[in-house]
Amino acid sequence: MLMVFLRVSNQFISIIVVLQEADRINHSSNCPAATPPSSPLDSPPPPAPAPAAPIPAHYISSLRASSRRGGVSPEKERDPLSRLLRFLRAFYRELAGRDPANPPPWAPPLPPGTLCPAHFQPSLQLAPIGSGGRPENEPRDSIRLEQILSAIRTNEGSMHDAPRRVVVEGGPGSGKTTLALRLLHSWATQDDWLGPSIELALFVPLRELRGNSLAHYLSKELLPKTALSGCASPWGGGGGGSYGGSGNGFAQVWKCLGLLEDRLLFVLDGYDEAVALGGQEGKGQGGTGAGNGREALGDAVELLEGRMFPECRILITCSPGWSSELFPLVQRRVLLHGLDWAHVERLVTAYFNGNKKPESASHFLEVVFASQQVLRPLACWPLGWLLLCVLFEEEGGRLPTDTLDVHQALFKCLIRRSLVRKGEILMPSEISSDLPGHCKKLLAEFGRLALTSIKEERFLYTDSEIRAHCRGGGLEVTELGFLSRGLNFGRSHNQKKRADYYTPVIRTFAEFLAAYYISSIVHYSNILRRELEDLPGMTGGGIGSVLDNNTVLILRFLMGLLGRKGHLVFNQLCPLDFPTRTLFMLLQASGPSEANVAAVCRLLGASSSSWVGMGNGASGASSKVPVPLVHTAPLELEGWSHVLQSEACTLEALELVFQFDKGADYEEHLDSFFTSLSSNDSVRLVRISSLLGHEFTAAEVDRLAGYVKTTLCKSRLHTFELVITCLEDSAHDRFQSLVDALCEGLEQNASPILNKLVLDLNLGTCQVVQLCVALEHTDQVTVLHLPHLGCGRDGLRAIAQLIRARPLVALNLSGSWGMRREDPPSSSGVSVGSGSGSSGGVGSGVSTLQHVAKQPSLTSNISPKTTTSSSYYFSSLPRGMMGGYNSLGRPATLPRQPLQQLLLDGYSNSSSGDSKRNSDSVLFQRLFHPLPACDPAVHAGSGFHDVFDAARDTACKLRSLNVSKCLLGAEDALCLGETVRRSLCLDALRLEGGTRLGEVLPVILGLADNTSIQLLDLGSQRLILEDGPTQLVCQSLAKNSSLRLLSLEGWTFRIEEEGSLSVFLGFLQSTSIRDLVLANCRLHLAIHGGRLSRLGRLDDSVAEMLGSLPDFVCTAVVFLRLGGFQVTVNDRMALRGPHLLPFLRGFTHLSDLDLSLDKNSVSSTTSSPLFVDDKALTTFFQTLSASFRTLQSLKMSHWRICLDDSDRTLRAVGRALKTCSLSYLKVNGLGVSDSAHKGSLEHLFLQTVVANLSYLSWLSMVGVSLTPGQSTAVGKCIRDRFPGTALEVSAKDVGADAVKALVAAVEDGGKIEVMYVGGPSCNLRIQRILKNQKLKGKFRRFTSLKE
Repeated sequence: MLMVFLRVSNQFISIIVVLQEADRINHSSNCPAATPPSSPLDSPPPPAPAPAAPIPAHYISSLRASSRRGGVSPEKERDPLSRLLRFLRAFYRELAGRDPANPPPWAPPLPPGTLCPAHFQPSLQLAPIGSGGRPENEPRDSIRLEQILSAIRTNEGSMHDAPRRVVVEGGPGSGKTTLALRLLHSWATQDDWLGPSIELALFVPLRELRGNSLAHYLSKELLPKTALSGCASPWGGGGGGSYGGSGNGFAQVWKCLGLLEDRLLFVLDGYDEAVALGGQEGKGQGGTGAGNGREALGDAVELLEGRMFPECRILITCSPGWSSELFPLVQRRVLLHGLDWAHVERLVTAYFNGNKKPESASHFLEVVFASQQVLRPLACWPLGWLLLCVLFEEEGGRLPTDTLDVHQALFKCLIRRSLVRKGEILMPSEISSDLPGHCKKLLAEFGRLALTSIKEERFLYTDSEIRAHCRGGGLEVTELGFLSRGLNFGRSHNQKKRADYYTPVIRTFAEFLAAYYISSIVHYSNILRRELEDLPGMTGGGIGSVLDNNTVLILRFLMGLLGRKGHLVFNQLCPLDFPTRTLFMLLQASGPSEANVAAVCRLLGASSSSWVGMGNGASGASSKVPVPLVHTAPLELEGWSHVLQSEACTLEALELVFQFDKGADYEEHLDSFFTSLSSNDSVRLVRISSLLGHEFTAAEVDRLAGYVKTTLCKSRLHTFELVITCLEDSAHDRFQSLVDALCEGLEQNASPILNKLVLDLNLGTCQVVQLCVALEHTDQVTVLHLPHLGCGRDGLRAIAQLIRARPLVALNLSGSWGMRREDPPSSSGVSVGSGSGSSGGVGSGVSTLQHVAKQPSLTSNISPKTTTSSSYYFSSLPRGMMGGYNSLGRPATLPRQPLQQLLLDGYSNSSSGDSKRNSDSVLFQRLFHPLPACDPAVHAGSGFHDVFDAARDTACKLRSLNVSKCLLGAEDALCLGETVRRSLCLDALRLEGGTRLGEVLPVILGLADNTSIQLLDLGSQRLILEDGPTQLVCQSLAKNSSLRLLSLEGWTFRIEEEGSLSVFLGFLQSTSIRDLVLANCRLHLAIHGGRLSRLGRLDDSVAEMLGSLPDFVCTAVVFLRLGGFQVTVNDRMALRGPHLLPFLRGFTHLSDLDLSLDKNSVSSTTSSPLFVDDKALTTFFQTLSASFRTLQSLKMSHWRICLDDSDRTLRAVGRALKTCSLSYLKVNGLGVSDSAHKGSLEHLFLQTVVANLSYLSWLSMVGVSLTPGQSTAVGKCIRDRFPGTALEVSAKDVGADAVKALVAAVEDGGKIEVMYVGGPSCNLRIQRILKNQKLKGKFRRFTSLKE
């Protein structure tokens, strides 16, 4: 803010009598200076002032007349209001017309009037109210000074009415007080835009109220005693009385101000300063800062809230961040950005012309204009342009362009001029660039005060604060020239009853000095850590939060000052403190030294082998963490380039997300990134993807092709994935250069250990053929993923030829089509006649099963593009993060069966007679033989026939096949069933997303003759099986002896016959499956007789069902996944979550059990959530302890536990856990509450678990809501009561502040060390430090039952 210093030139003293008295006051007040703003809003209203004497009738009529017309009458000469108006107009003209009384000590002489408020031309922007989080670079409407209080039409065409209340936001030193004086000067000189509409303008610096009323301040502090007297000079001596020489004059004026209505203007300056200083004084007196801050406003709160002078106009100034308190009270928000650029150009030209260097002006402006982010904002600051001009001259016509370099040069310039002025030293910049030691000490000491003030959100310093923080108790630091003394208007300051206030000449000086102080204590780790934690936004901040702008700027300055020592700061941070881009910004500021980059690698999780795989993770202690995403932003590309070049980098996987922004300079950074990636030895998995809807230009595709070719040559590359999501089907030609580069890279210089290739490019037929030809010569690639192919027969035949030509271990064709989408439906080889046979006969050598399976497939081969019937519905195929987008033009969305066809097939919920007669219970009981077989004459038209035929070839080496969510017709399913029946090498088959039992039944029947398949994934949310199909599936699965993992996730079973239960139990007792996945399955039991059909209470039904369940023993199943599994009896929810445990006693060798509840059921409006009470929780863990001694892993995510007697229940749970052998516990999304006090008790449950599980090695509590205090309690329990020596904790989405509190509590005492595994993914590795390291290996064997 431009500080206005009260001084009057001698040449103007004799002009008017008013100025004579002003000169006398100026000498007696020792030239007070100007200040920024501040003040609180919601303080309690002060007591009402004592009622004044009755107002004479002639005074009221005179006031009304003066508000309606101009002109001076004899009566008006005696009117107190008229005398006040004349005084204020002279006072404001005098105040705004002065040059600074005490110009900056470094400033050269300037022409008169250069810095006076009357000539201030601000840069103003109109901002919407309530847009505190709006990006700073978002375009806004610029307005002129005269438009602040008037109606405005924006660039978008919207009209804003003239406001009554306006808030002006501006940073410290931006000119808020100067703007207020400029506004008052316009009123005093009766400018056309303001004078006629405002009858009276009153100026109130809120900082000086100090809890007093507005009337008291104006009459006793701001206005002289003779302001309402009849003296010739408003400042004339003499006079008395409480309100001036006219006795009750001001009281009469104040009581009648309401008659002016909207012709009364209050200019309130410094809302934030009043609140901040009031709060600071209150804390010093032992009160609450917020309360005392509000009280400092006095009755200005009533004015702002409209309880005093409700019709008046108000303009109030404040700093950014404080205006949110005023948003409900104002109608317009204006941003002040210093000086208008045109005004800056005129000032610079006048400056260099005065120095007789007119040619330097244009050169200076060119240099400043070229640096839009650094120099131009500084030049627009009221004193910034002058400071840059001085530096420009001293540096010989040069200016630095880096933010840190500019600030260092400015401070050296200021201090050098200060020392020269004192005659202490003459230090030309070209001889020495360092500062004297005592100056460095002064800057560091003041930097501590600046840092403390920034934490309190203020940039205003009192003289007493400066004396307390700086050496010697003096104000020597104020003579260095980077501070401006604030303007004090009241008489108390003239009498030395008020403190002086100082603000930085440029706001960023405060952040620079705060960083300068921190750099001076960087070697004291404890102090450094405390100062960093106290920065605004650091407490409770983290990855998902927005850091305070002050904090970011301080850290940038700090890292720039430290340079190669920046690792000292990085080592004090944890991975949760900053997002990736902020870390790279700090690395850019400090420089990429090896120590700095190594420290950043630790924060990113790239300095350990924790980044593994591309999946979502696996169970147990081998859980994977997310792969880091690299976006094509210049800052990220530059940072990751340094990380990949570092010897400390042990990153194993990386994903680059392409999104080319227009105008961004990314090409050089991309080249550098891929050069670093090629030379890196640790990264073995590279994935290149694009955002959905991002369209590549031809040049971008060519550039990407070059990068792909470079990456394939990487010596240690094991897996390469390329996923380009297109919204158009006809995008093949655009990526031809990319396919050419792929093929060339595979044939020539591909990595010798390249094993897996994933390509999702919407490839055309010719491109698939070209790729397969190239892969025939690349023997090292044994795993091929080509999802979402729409190339049809020719492309799939090329893949089949590749399978026969060379060994291929795994093939993924998920989401693909067996024919081209533009082909007619008849091209599939399935005609109406081929499926029209009788359901009970066998004709043309084709089995009855084939005929029945064909019937619902007639419409399944129709492309979505050729189908317009409204009876079709589409199922979106999940594609990683892109699963939420539906594009009917992509093969990601496949046509499903017509709804009426589902009814005819008998898979619906309908219980009608026709549907029942055609149901699976009747049909499929007769279809067990013959086994599925392919009819080549009918199926040859589909490309899947060639792939499946090649897979069952005796010479084929294919071990894994994924055809999930493919568009499989009836013949496709039968052909796949034959492949399963005849294959000798296929050990994994994934067929997820089926909509009809006819799609999966041939595969299940084919298992009877198969001896190789070990993994079968048939998960689907759309399959509904009744008694007949259920028995058929169980009998088929029981005949297979090779299967080890079976997934029927999402299936629905509708059971009415008792025989279905016996068949299922027989399957369990005879199966060899070790991992059974029934997650999210629904079991609907229809019981029409017996006690179960009449029971209504949950406990009774559970007990009755448990009593009616036959005994069974299943020794094969070791892993049982029942997350989201539900049992319904007669359409009433009976069993889920913990209630399932008693029914699982027959699984005698269980090692891993998942009883999680459905996450959606917690907030579902259709089904009531399950609340586990004291009895159910105690019974669950007692049963677990007694009957499941071999269980090592338990998942109970999304449980809702509501306890009446939490202490007693948790003690019982703890006793049961002591005899459990659990080493892995997953409680993601757990909620525990106290039914009596409605409090959250998650931390007590976690403490019970940690203290009583002797073999616990992994605890997953993702999404558990914990406060920092609760996390501290959990951390102390781990530190003091955890019986093991090592524990890994997954704490994602718990909250950065909570995780930090947990880590701090665990590490307190120095007996345990904590390491963040995977950077910001919140995986903590807790290791107890053993005194005798020789015993470490012995203790390790007891930390987990697995070991």
